[in-house]
Amino acid sequence: MKKRLVCLLLVLELLTCCAQPAPTATPVAVPPTPTAAPVQQTTLEPFVAEELGIRGLAPAEWDQAEPGHFLPPDPGDWDTRLIHEFFPGITIAQLVESLLLPVLELPEWPASTGGQPSSWLPWALHEIEFTRGTLAGSVADLALAETEAGVYLVGLAAPKEERETLRPSIFLPAVDAVEPVPLEDSAAYYQNSLRLFDYDANVPLDIRDEVSTFRNGVTWTDFSYASPKGGRVPATLLVPDGPAPFAGVVLMHGMPSRRQEVVNIGERFARAGAVVIAIDAPHARPEHRQRADSAIVFTARDREEQIQLIVDLRRAVDLLLARPDVDSQRLAYVGFSYGGAMGGLLAGVEDRLQAYVLVVGDGGLVTHSTGLDDVSDSLYALRQDKREAWWDAMWPIEPIHFVGHAAPAALLFQSGRLDRAVPLPDAVRYQLAGSEPKDIMWYDAGHSLGNEAWRDQAYWLEEHIGIDGDVLAP
Repeated sequence: MKKRLVCLLLVLELLTCCAQPAPTATPVAVPPTPTAAPVQQTTLEPFVAEELGIRGLAPAEWDQAEPGHFLPPDPGDWDTRLIHEFFPGITIAQLVESLLLPVLELPEWPASTGGQPSSWLPWALHEIEFTRGTLAGSVADLALAETEAGVYLVGLAAPKEERETLRPSIFLPAVDAVEPVPLEDSAAYYQNSLRLFDYDANVPLDIRDEVSTFRNGVTWTDFSYASPKGGRVPATLLVPDGPAPFAGVVLMHGMPSRRQEVVNIGERFARAGAVVIAIDAPHARPEHRQRADSAIVFTARDREEQIQLIVDLRRAVDLLLARPDVDSQRLAYVGFSYGGAMGGLLAGVEDRLQAYVLVVGDGGLVTHSTGLDDVSDSLYALRQDKREAWWDAMWPIEPIHFVGHAAPAALLFQSGRLDRAVPLPDAVRYQLAGSEPKDIMWYDAGHSLGNEAWRDQAYWLEEHIGIDGDVLAP
């Protein structure tokens, strides 16, 4: 996969959603605009991206990678693309200062080259030519329009040799055509999907296969319990020595790993004064561990497994609350990467926890898989109808629709400015969606945040669930 323009594209992913909109009218032929260079006639057709609150025009033959983002049909060249975005509740100055300048590594924002008087929106046009690094030879045309609702953006990113043709035939008509439409109602997805995570809490956990050991003042017990969605849930419970009651912590691993990757962290929580339970996600369980495909398979199974995970995590909360040594008013969830994303979904469903630590998480599997830097991955190897079917199945249960309903539980978002797995725009979008009260902490780190983040997390949890932060901090 080509990586040119990746910095620009990561910025423009902020606040996008991922479901395929349908064309609403017959394609329109846009005549060439007079210019010094020859202009190829291009057929544009209408699109509607309710997720972005935008109606506009895009090349008829280009593929829509995600709402408002269009790519040429040649899979061997991903350097050229047309991007539509809407950033609600923000000004151009805030957008430039907080995202565009640092991510594009520009010392200052270029002056506007003019407006676009034929459009009803107050567009300011900008040109950015990259002369060094991985972006060398590329040009970005950007149009920014600030309204009371937020900032609209249209961008054409292209190699320099193509830009003079594409600017008048695609970019300027696209800018002219942008119109607001009502934004997609994220709350509707939340309300309509809540019932999917229901289960019968009165059914016995059916704990089996218990094997216990004691070390470093902590009793480790490996066991399994019955999943309400079928099969069994492998789990590890860590119980500290000493007087009860203890806090309770549900610990969740990333993808494609399993609980063994986080149980040593769980021991630290236990020594700090918490009973800890860590479980395997469905994709990591024995019946799936040897499957030839990846953790994400882009079929209906992904939806089934995500729903099952949330129900199984709720049962883990049941298990903690059934213990007389656990204080029901001092419960927290701590998740890493995939676990950080799924914690946002759990937070909107489960109301018995007081705090959620979401470490290097993003809005969910759709957000994670549909960035423009992911165009050569497994999802884009599928036929468009199969991609759309996966989007339609997964988008209603995307964690970003749920993390805004965590209150009164407190949220802690921890993210890395240099994280390649969860780019800055995806992390920001997830943080913005979270309900109050919330704390957001950034680190000059990649996907592994380091000791500073551990210390911050330790003392945040000490404040919210009363564990010993000095013991937990490195």
